[in-house]
Parts: sequence; structure tokens; C-alpha cells
Amino acid sequence: MNKKNNYISYFSNTSVLGLFFVIIIASLSHLLFSHLGYNPTDDGFTLAYSRRILDGQIPHLDFIIIRPFLSPLLHLPVVAFGGDYTFYISRFIVWIQFALIAFLLTNFIVQSISISINIYLKLLFPLITFIIAAHTFPIMAWHTIDGLMLSVIGLNLLISHSKFKKNTGFLILGLAYLCKQSFLPLGFIVILFDGEWRKIERWVSFLSPALIYFLVLILYDTNAFENAILQITSQTGLSSIINFQFETIWLPAGIILGLIIWLSLDLAKNMIDILSYIFFSSILSLIVFGSMTDIVNKISLLLSGIFISLMIINFKQFRNFNSQPYKTYFIFSILTICVSISFGYNYPVFVTGGFILLFYSYVAQKGFRFNDSKWIMIIVTVLLLGSFIYSRYNFIYREAPFTEINYELGGVLSGASLIKTNVNTFNVLSDLHNITKSISAKNKKYAIVPDNAGYWVKAQQQNPLSIDWVFETELNKEFLKNRIKDDLNRNRGSLLIILQKYDAEYIAKEYYSVILSNSIVKYVQSNFNLLFETKYYYVYQ
Repeated sequence: MNKKNNYISYFSNTSVLGLFFVIIIASLSHLLFSHLGYNPTDDGFTLAYSRRILDGQIPHLDFIIIRPFLSPLLHLPVVAFGGDYTFYISRFIVWIQFALIAFLLTNFIVQSISISINIYLKLLFPLITFIIAAHTFPIMAWHTIDGLMLSVIGLNLLISHSKFKKNTGFLILGLAYLCKQSFLPLGFIVILFDGEWRKIERWVSFLSPALIYFLVLILYDTNAFENAILQITSQTGLSSIINFQFETIWLPAGIILGLIIWLSLDLAKNMIDILSYIFFSSILSLIVFGSMTDIVNKISLLLSGIFISLMIINFKQFRNFNSQPYKTYFIFSILTICVSISFGYNYPVFVTGGFILLFYSYVAQKGFRFNDSKWIMIIVTVLLLGSFIYSRYNFIYREAPFTEINYELGGVLSGASLIKTNVNTFNVLSDLHNITKSISAKNKKYAIVPDNAGYWVKAQQQNPLSIDWVFETELNKEFLKNRIKDDLNRNRGSLLIILQKYDAEYIAKEYYSVILSNSIVKYVQSNFNLLFETKYYYVYQ
């Protein structure tokens, strides 16, 4: 065997290839992009939960968290040891998560339905998945990313015939729903469709994380358990999320496009290669176009529509529910739903690369064979990487383009050394820094309403409120809002309330004074006295 074949054989090992992919992709992305941008809305709110746990606070009891608290535990080491570089190090961890998800999602599909692809495609499909998932998404610790990472790790372990690995896989699927409760259905579906429902050890592995979670809370304080149930079940409005996806043109258009693809490939069998090339290249071109125009999230709905259409139309090819392709497609569909159930980001964008791989599998079953030409691979890779780099520099989450990101936050936001932002965001955080510094000098406590969750990650004082991001989604029930009002009233006289004048979502583009539509903001304005104001904040007592 020559040197070249030795090299390819070495990297054909899945573990080695995966390690190579994750390290290279995550490291390059971190060096190129992690210093760019900061938004004073939700950036850092998971790390702020980690800070509370480090301070000895009990989730649900001492502070409100409407999801299980495994995500803050996963990111706790970064907050504990990150120091001045906490945000920068955290972003590297998130890049690693994105790369790992991309590779393991691809590997699960390839292994479970036995798709035959070469080493180049083993790298291309994870790269596609990575680029779509991270195209402009804020690189911040987030519960959905944590839950998805654990889910794909668990699914990969379930491919094995080893009893130990299968039990471990179900245990990790159980940990996924402790990051975000929307991942709970995945494990149930896998157990039922994998024919594992008669094995008690599978159920024990999957359900034991929840049992331990609630048992710990009960043993610590029954009020912690009761609060956990109330807070975790406070999220409602699932129908509105589903309606949104079907009301937009993208998902229905994808379903129609899937029908057109099926009819074309089914009726013109002698043109399978030409048509497959057209459809496959069109999908890749859509991804490039989406990155260049910041609509990848919408294109992810289009691609999911194609997947739904092809899956339904070709249902007849599956002899029964136990056929491996059907089980894989159905499990992937459930994973897509688990990821998409989100009020903040209800798109299947994190797993969209799987749609493309399954489409490739679909046309391959009809006789299509992708040309192994290196030049085609190089062109595709260059276009994808070029569009990704362009989007990450020009469509930064709630930020200005990279040419306007010139102000380092290390001096005005603790834990944010090496992170840069635009002049507007820098000014509002600098103003906040000066206000909190002057209040602390008078030995008084302060609260910040409604945004700036990231401020509390490394703040000198603990947050006197029961939540760090006073946002309606996090306080979507009246009893949760009342708890924050009680916090404010209990500290009346000794607490200064810093109320922002600006809409943080748009501050990178322009500053304008605005009356924020937030019940807690209105409560502060109606029930507390205005002491003074700066350009960007009011201060109430």
C-alpha cells in the first residue's frame, strides 16, 4: 500500500477523522470569529445561571430557571476558572459543540442506514451541517445546543450492539432532556422504535436522570421540588411555534419542491444522474445563497419540507415500522422537532445537514453516484467556506458588521477580555459600568432591568433578583412575574434599580430612547421613584 493509501486508511477511522474535524474546524472558527460581537440581551444568560450555582444558590428555589439546570452545570467550569477570559473561552467550547454535533449527526445517519460514502464526503457532510448550524447563530452557551450535543452522542452509542454502550446511550439521551425539556420525546421514540421497550434496563437508563434530578431537589427542600415543577411546566404556546413554521412560505414550498423532485426522479429514470446533480447542486447553492444573504434559517425550513415530502411519499417502500431506514428517518424527524421547539429560534437549522445527507441517500438508492472528482469537492468546499466566512463577518447576531467592531469590552464588562463590539454597545456597557461602580462605592445593592444577563456572570455583587434576564419569555406566567416584584419590594430602600432606556435588540444599529414593553419595567416605573438618569439608563429607588 502506497503512502497516499496509508494516509486515507488512517483517516478512514471514524474516531480519528472526527477528532481531526472537530479540532481543526473549532479552532479555526474560534480564532477567526470568537472575538467579534456581544449583545446585551441574552448573551451569557446560561453562564449567569452557572455563576449562581457557584455561589451556592439552589436552582428553582433560589432563582428562577424555566428549564432543567444541567446546562448551567455543564458550563460551570468555564465560569469557575475562566477569569477575565470567561466569554472568550466559553465561545471556544461552543465551537467545539457545533463541530462535534455536525460530525456525530452525520456519522449516526451514515452508520444507521449504511450509506456508502468516501472519506471526502465524510468530511463534506459534517462541514455542510456545521456551516448551516453556525452560520450567524450567536456563539454562546445555550440549552438547545447542549441538549442536541448529548442527543447525538447518545444516538451514536445506540448504533453499537454492546449492551453497555446501549445503556449508556439511553442514559445520555436522558441527560439531554435535563438541558431542555423538549428533548424528552426523543428517548421515548427511540426505545419504542428500536424494539427496546421490553428491556427494563433501557427504561432505567433513560429515566434515571430525571429521577435523580427531582430526588436531589426533594431531599434538599420540598419547596425546590415544587418550584421546579411549576417553572419547568410554565412554558406554553407549542401550537404557536408549529403555526409559525407552516404559516411561512418556506416549509410549504419545501413540501411542494419535494413532490417535484420525487416526480422528476421517478418519471425520468434514464436521467437520474443529470437530475440528481441538478437537485443536489441546487440545494448546495441555496445554502451558499442563504449564508450570503442571512436567510439560512429560512432555507432550513425549505429543506425540512423536502425531507417531509419525500419521507411521506416513499412510505410505501418500507415493509414495516421496524425497517432500519424508516426508523432512522423517523428518529431524525423527532430530533428535528425537539430542536425546533423554541420561542427564541424555532428553526431546524442545527440539524439541516442531516436533511441533505438523507436526500443524498435517497438519490443514491435510485442509482445516483456522486463523482469523486477532487475538483468538484474543492469547488464545493471553497464556496461553502467562503459563504460561511462572509456571513460570520457581516451578519453577526445583533451586531454591526466586523469593520465597525473595534471596542474591546475587557475594561467595562468583567469576564469579557478579548471580546470586541460596536461603539453603541460599548457606550451602553461603559455607562452601566460607571453606574454600578458608583452605586457599589456607596455600599448599596443594584438590579438591572430588563436585559444585560451577561453582566452577572462575573459581577462583583450577587444579583438581588431571582432572575438575571428579566425577559417575558423567561417570566411567562404571572406567579413568576410576582416573584420578581416581591424581590423588588423586599429590597425597597436598600436597592437601586437600573432601568435601560434603549432596545438592546437594535442597539448595534442605532440608539434611540424607547419605552420597553415589559411588565416588570412598567412595574418599576409605576411603583419606584426616579433618582437620576444618564444617557442610556434611568436609576430608580
